[in-house]
Amino acid sequence: IDMSRQLLASDRGLRRGPVALVVDHYFPTPDRDAGSRCTQALVSSLLALGFKVIFLPENFAPMESYRRRLEGWGVLCLHGSDLSQSWPQWLSQQVERVDLILYNRPHITARFLPTLSRLYPEAHRLYNTHDLHGWREALEAGHSGELPEQLAPAPSPPAQLEALCTPQEQAVLRQMHGVISISAKETALLRRHFPRGVHT
Repeated sequence: IDMSRQLLASDRGLRRGPVALVVDHYFPTPDRDAGSRCTQALVSSLLALGFKVIFLPENFAPMESYRRRLEGWGVLCLHGSDLSQSWPQWLSQQVERVDLILYNRPHITARFLPTLSRLYPEAHRLYNTHDLHGWREALEAGHSGELPEQLAPAPSPPAQLEALCTPQEQAVLRQMHGVISISAKETALLRRHFPRGVHT
């Protein structure tokens, strides 16, 4: 698909209402993983709230069937090898305003945040945790190779931010206007360190 033609078809819509840019590792694959189900649900919610949505995947892979689902909803999906090299220039030339940027996953956010903050400094920055990566990595390290039936109940998560979040994740959280957590328990843990803007 020629991205310029796709933009021409949606450009009028992008100028009319609020615009949200969703950043993730690839187009959601909801039949394969829970994280994708979460991302897709958030895209659906943004559309229901009246946003025009642009999806920026880190890998820029076409992923035909998954991409077409989003496009069928009216989402402008960026993809292709050429665009992977020139996405900042393309966005700056074609998308005049972004009101909200929804980031997913620390390493993806760390890659795109500096450039997108420069391109759209007024955009509200929202981060979807999916889970607390520092705590998840600690749990995985303690149970590597064990079968599910051999696992002991997970211990209670620690209160210290350094044990809950990786250094990269902490840096990301500090640059956000808002944070979405998938559980009330994780929301409560994060609110100890970020009293405002953390929501379940």
